[in-house]
Amino acid sequence: MTKRQRQAKHAAEHRHMRDRLLRLYEAAPESGIEAGRLWYPTAESVIASMSREYAVGRPTVAALVAALSPQQRWRTNVASARAVLAGHQPKHKRYARIMKAYAAAAAIVGETPREFQSVIWQIIRPAIEHERDWRLIHATS
Repeated sequence: MTKRQRQAKHAAEHRHMRDRLLRLYEAAPESGIEAGRLWYPTAESVIASMSREYAVGRPTVAALVAALSPQQRWRTNVASARAVLAGHQPKHKRYARIMKAYAAAAAIVGETPREFQSVIWQIIRPAIEHERDWRLIHATS
C-alpha cells in the first residue's frame, strides 16, 4: 500500500468514526450529556490519588489514563494505569487515530474532547454493561 493510499484509508476511517460518534452524541438524552459533563470531575479525584501514590504529576497520570481509556471500563482503565505506573509496558495501538476522530467530532458540536468522550461513553456503557443488543448501536452506521 502506498503512502497516499494509507493516508486515504486513514482519512476515510477518521470520517467514519467521527460520523458514528456524532450520531451517538445526537441520540444522547440530556441526562446522558449532563452525566458525561460531570464524570471527569469525579475521575480527577482518582487521578489525584494515583498521582500522590506513585509520586507522578497529575498531568502525566491523566495523560496515561486517557491513553489507556478507549473501549475499557473505568476500573480496568485505572488498573491498567496502575500497572504502567508500577513499571509494566502499555500497548497504545490505534489511540492516536481514535483520539483525532473524537477531537474532530467534539469540535463540531462545541464540546471539549474529554466531555464529548464521556458523553459517548454514557450512551454506550449501558449497552456494554447490561449486554444489550450492541447491534442497535452499530445499525446507525
